[in-house]
Amino acid sequence: LASLRHLNLHQTGLTGSIPRTLASLSNLTSLDLRENNLTGWIPAGIDGLLNLRYLGLNTNRLTSSIPPAICNITGLTTLDLCYNALSQSIPECIGNLINLDGLYLFNNRLSGSIPGSMSKLVKLTHLDFTLNKFTGELPPTLGRLTRLYALDITNTTITCPRDKSSCVVPQTQSSAFCKACPTFCSTCITEPPSPTPSSPSTPPPTNSTTPSSPGSVPSPPSSPSPAPPSISSPSPAPSPVPTPSPPPPTTSTASQPAAAPSQSGGGMSTAAIAGIAAAAVVLGLALLLLGVMFWRRRRTEAAAASGYAGTNGEGKNLAAESALQDTHHNEDGPEAQAGVGWAAAAAAAAAAAGGRDDPGAVVDVEAARPDVCREYSLVDMEKATEEWAEKNRLGSGSFGDVYKGVSPYDRNKAWAVKRARVLSNDFQIEVKEMASKHHPHLVRLLGYCLDFNPATRKMEQILVYELMHNNDLETWVGPGVANPLSLRQRLDVLIGVAKGLQYLHEFGIVHRDMKPANILLDAKMQAKIADFGLVKLSGGTAMGTTVAATRVMGTPGFVDPAYYKSHKATPAADVYSFGVVMLVVITARKAVHVTEDTHTNLRKWVAPLVESNAVSAFKDPCLDAPDDLVLRLARLALSCTAMPTASRPSISQVLVDLVKMREDAFGAQANRVASRIDEEIDASFQVDFDAEIARVKSMGVSGSSSGSV
Repeated sequence: LASLRHLNLHQTGLTGSIPRTLASLSNLTSLDLRENNLTGWIPAGIDGLLNLRYLGLNTNRLTSSIPPAICNITGLTTLDLCYNALSQSIPECIGNLINLDGLYLFNNRLSGSIPGSMSKLVKLTHLDFTLNKFTGELPPTLGRLTRLYALDITNTTITCPRDKSSCVVPQTQSSAFCKACPTFCSTCITEPPSPTPSSPSTPPPTNSTTPSSPGSVPSPPSSPSPAPPSISSPSPAPSPVPTPSPPPPTTSTASQPAAAPSQSGGGMSTAAIAGIAAAAVVLGLALLLLGVMFWRRRRTEAAAASGYAGTNGEGKNLAAESALQDTHHNEDGPEAQAGVGWAAAAAAAAAAAGGRDDPGAVVDVEAARPDVCREYSLVDMEKATEEWAEKNRLGSGSFGDVYKGVSPYDRNKAWAVKRARVLSNDFQIEVKEMASKHHPHLVRLLGYCLDFNPATRKMEQILVYELMHNNDLETWVGPGVANPLSLRQRLDVLIGVAKGLQYLHEFGIVHRDMKPANILLDAKMQAKIADFGLVKLSGGTAMGTTVAATRVMGTPGFVDPAYYKSHKATPAADVYSFGVVMLVVITARKAVHVTEDTHTNLRKWVAPLVESNAVSAFKDPCLDAPDDLVLRLARLALSCTAMPTASRPSISQVLVDLVKMREDAFGAQANRVASRIDEEIDASFQVDFDAEIARVKSMGVSGSSSGSV
């Protein structure tokens, strides 16, 4: 293992502390330990990794302080420590890391003042202090960091400089420092410099030799690129939300510059020099292409040899998992146990990537996930919607206005573009959660935009969804509908929605605003749930299974009375709303019928009619269905709205009953056809939903989600 250069143990279930013996891997340039269950502290011997360029430790349970030893790894370019429990102050020696371009510290317990030595980090592009306990003023010398693209001090007690005599900000009002401290900058900047290609306010270019990896969020482009960068689960990004957590670097081999031509003798003609230069460029591109092809071939061979990068079909690395089990049988203490397990895991990972004979191999035991969510620029959004043309405006919701759009990269792809009315500090976190949830009966999040709007001088938060060509369920079921749905279509819609809710509830996620307007229909009339995750972005709170909200979210007539009283959102609240949706589908009436004199609640109106079996009194006249089936549907709907909440069925139980009703009405073949359709859609996501749910359950997430989707 001594020759190992890249070690990726991201999200592999590691526990215990980071072993000191890890420092013996002196040739490591990239160490990715993100999203595990690591505890203890960062070992003081970490500076043994003198060749390290990337250190990713985010989303663990590391405690204690940032060891000063880290300051000795002067070649470090990315230090990602966010989402831990690190405390005390940032070491003053942090200024020694002069090659650092990304420093991610948000969501820890760090305290004290920001060291002035950070002004030496002239290559920094991202700096985020949010969700810590820092105090004092932001050093005005940070204004000298001309490459800084994102600086975030929100959700901290850090204040902007007050001493106006220390104006050391050679930037424009659009710079990262000035976005964080606009009042201070307004007195410092009297004449903004003319914009140039190297203007500090221009975002740093994306490294074209480093492909995006799952879990990464590239820097917002300064201008539209031929194709937007791809992500599978966005991480926090620039103000007003946390800065993105970077991906680990990947191997790239740059050509050495050719020796300069001789200047002695008669010299060379301009044409000859140009010819040599052109040939060198062509040769360099050819070598680069061959290198990329070779790298991809090695990765493919390694994945094939180890069974999908050594996985068992549930996203876990078999060799690494087996090796890590050794930690449970070692009696030499926790440190020794961690060391043995880690060494074995690293060895297994190295074997999966081609063996220890290849020191340049990229070790990756992370199960691949398809890129399903992309980051777009504001320019992309304006092109897609024809600069927010009124003719493209589809409507408005709690999140903001919705526009029809067309992808600027593929004119055959139609979008639904949702532009936030109010900015959320949790936007990036919520996008990450929404992007990680894929199901045939959930509207797919295609991308997002978090960009600065120079016209309004504010940030824009925008979501991009697939456009549903047949609008929402409200369009197809209700008074005066021109082409009402058939019984088969209504059952298919209800079953599809129940499947989508079942998926969300398995992850401990509560929708909280289930209604016909949030049930969209695609070109094949397949139902998909929309706006899951937007409750929090619209001003609500995180949607766990037992999460107390500051205010009730939802639509009158569909809100569970128990949720209204307790402000606690549970899956039972979604079941209640789904029951009302069922009644709307059966009766073609509104959930609340309002006249000048009365407000009629649909549930209360239907209940006595069902009790007396008066089907014709409440059934939609356009619904061609036997009375006994309609009665079964109505009774199931009312059971979903029963009080107390404990007497309601789960959405899984409701789904079983609905599937049985469809089989009784149309035969078993109907369910087989529907299952094939779902399987075809599943395949397009390339995600094993059952395995994904099992994995999350095994991690103890179900029933206690801390996120919101």
